[in-house]
Amino acid sequence: MTVALDDIKREVQDSVTDGTVTIVGSGISAEAGLPTMSELANTLLATLPLNPALADDWEPIADCLGRMDLESALDSVDASSPLLAEIVQTVAKEVIVREREVICRMATGAVTLPCTALVERLRRVTRRAVIITTNYDRLLEAAVEHAGIPIDTSFIGDYFGRFDPTGSKQLFQSLPRLRNRRVAAVTRPHVVIYKPHGSLDWYSVDDAPMRSLINLDAPRLIITPGRSKHERGYERPFDHHRALGNTAIDAASSLLVLGYGFNDSHLQTHLGPKLREGTRALVLTRTLSEKARLEIAAAPQMLALERAHGTPSGNAATTAYWRGETVLFDGIDLWDLDTLIKEALP
Repeated sequence: MTVALDDIKREVQDSVTDGTVTIVGSGISAEAGLPTMSELANTLLATLPLNPALADDWEPIADCLGRMDLESALDSVDASSPLLAEIVQTVAKEVIVREREVICRMATGAVTLPCTALVERLRRVTRRAVIITTNYDRLLEAAVEHAGIPIDTSFIGDYFGRFDPTGSKQLFQSLPRLRNRRVAAVTRPHVVIYKPHGSLDWYSVDDAPMRSLINLDAPRLIITPGRSKHERGYERPFDHHRALGNTAIDAASSLLVLGYGFNDSHLQTHLGPKLREGTRALVLTRTLSEKARLEIAAAPQMLALERAHGTPSGNAATTAYWRGETVLFDGIDLWDLDTLIKEALP
């Protein structure tokens, strides 16, 4: 079988349905201008330790950061270590600065994120779009709001938001006014965002989760890469977002995977089996991770689109992996979400 560009476009269109669940990884934020994992590692090396008394504890971690990826290097940091608070503080500060720059450009009309066009497209096929993200920045929320679509965050309130998943869900349900007849609730169009690693606007206040759009003088509820991810992932509210995100994956009729490296153990226990059972999936990324390549080999029904390098023309190009074939499409950046929406999801 020879895969043509029209075949790819039809598969893309068939992958965006009422039962589609979208998974967003750090690649999407990096494309928008937020720091990459390697940039965050360099920031940690240049900044930590904030407390000189922790220098001896930081030294072996810094040595690891010079030799391996961020997540592997932070595997040695215990969840109870005071270094973890310094890591969270430093990472959050770096991400917030870059995040603000992007959102300011959105507000002035200088840029529109591709995820805005994506959720507008999803709204045409579903009243409740589910997005799972391992990112703790708020670019995804900004993109959805930029499209004029409300978000179920599992919190009620913007400055002193309380963690109330049931109440948050009910905000998007209404009952038609019909006399003498029992009717089911009607779901108003919205997007549900599950963030199993937390969010920069989540805080721990009086030992309870709180969501606030302003920077509070309180510990942030985000999970950095490394051992603490496994230890803290079962605490509230991370456990709620992880559990419902995995339930959504289990029920999905198709999966849209954007800038995600298939490296997160919290999601892979459900995502891997779901793909291997034959669920349709579309993967977009600048560079496929080794784990992503293993998933493609185990689930050939997946369509993966990756940026191609070193093409004869030197122009934009995409490598497609689908049904056991590898095909180069020269002259088009179909792996890029913005281009894909314009070319295949009009």
